[in-house]
Amino acid sequence: MPTRCCSPPHNSQTGGYLIILSVAKVIVQVNNGKYQAATEDGHPMTITAAFLA
Repeated sequence: MPTRCCSPPHNSQTGGYLIILSVAKVIVQVNNGKYQAATEDGHPMTITAAFLA
């Protein structure tokens, strides 16, 4: 699955989404899973992960 970051770099206005995405990406990749991240302006980020059995 290609990876792409959908958040701007960390600062006091973005809430650190890039850091959260980086950690989620590593956890999911190590466990051979897939993830998706989405957010809208002014709303919290949602990260969905699926791990294959």
